[in-house]
Amino acid sequence: MNISDFRLNQFNITLLYETLDLGLISRDKVVKAFEERPIITEFPEVLIAVDQSQKRNAQFGNRRIHINLQVENEDVDNKVKWITNTIIQIASAVEDSKLIAYGFNIDGESTLEIINVGEYFKDKFLLEQKAIENTLKGSIVSTSPNFTVKQPDCDFNVALIPGVNNLGFHVNCHFESNALPIDTEMYRQFQGKLSVIKELLSEM
Repeated sequence: MNISDFRLNQFNITLLYETLDLGLISRDKVVKAFEERPIITEFPEVLIAVDQSQKRNAQFGNRRIHINLQVENEDVDNKVKWITNTIIQIASAVEDSKLIAYGFNIDGESTLEIINVGEYFKDKFLLEQKAIENTLKGSIVSTSPNFTVKQPDCDFNVALIPGVNNLGFHVNCHFESNALPIDTEMYRQFQGKLSVIKELLSEM
């Protein structure tokens, strides 16, 4: 599959804990994790910190911490550095909570030379389409592949969203771990997964 561009729209890193007591999260450390003082909003079961640009935020609740960053395909390397460094700082604000997993979520899109990506995927992935069409008494016009690959370090979950001359993608990399890597190692992990995504799309 020939890709004419590779655009990254949003990054997310999520931490999952056995328990997460919002009352034990250091607000001062949360504030210091942002380059500019964020707006802190608190609800009974959720804590949200949003920076002044509205493009970066942290959410705490339901045993999880989410760091979200709008990438807009600009200055990608520095944005990977920011999110991997910030999640380490944010994690240091949490007391008396045991980490059980963390994950990367990456959203983006590519422009392709193929006009109808859904039809291309139908022919490539749906081997039993005639039997399905006969059962349903209709014609399959599009397919959206979703699959999970068990990699040595993580579960690599892929959702491909076909459009007209366009392919959207959502990738989740789920790491079972009781400890976070240091920021430079997490940066290398994240960049490595970006390279895998680009290679995967080019080989579809």
